[in-house]
Amino acid sequence: MRVLRVSLCQGRDFQRLGLATLLNAVGLMGDTVALGWLTRELTVGVARGARSLPLMLIEVPAGGLAERISRQRLMRRTGAGQAASRATLAVLAPLGHLTLTRLLALTVLSAAIRALEQAARQSYAHDRARADGLLDGLAARGLGARGLAHGLAGGQ
Repeated sequence: MRVLRVSLCQGRDFQRLGLATLLNAVGLMGDTVALGWLTRELTVGVARGARSLPLMLIEVPAGGLAERISRQRLMRRTGAGQAASRATLAVLAPLGHLTLTRLLALTVLSAAIRALEQAARQSYAHDRARADGLLDGLAARGLGARGLAHGLAGGQ
């Protein structure tokens, strides 16, 4: 009985299989990258929406609340609420208990607190600057906050 030995690398079908395997691996890597990128983009979009929605819905009623109660007390409480929200995030993340649902819930909560804080700060700026200096007072407050954030970001 005669045995015909053909090198696998020389066989046409095996070469096609090798090329198909290579292309499949490249496609799989591309798919993995694209899936990660799209997930990131969609998640960022959802997170930004979760952050913006409470601002849009709460800011007007928050302004009414800021007119009725002590602005200083409201700013202190919202500052404490923001700190608690950030501390919760700082504790959950390293422990591995931070899920997307929890992250989005904390984002919505933080944005709602921020809406209250912004309304209180605007009203407080009005109280301090009075009507004749309101525009200058609000501009100085905004520039100060942006300048500080710019400086903390390393001037970028």
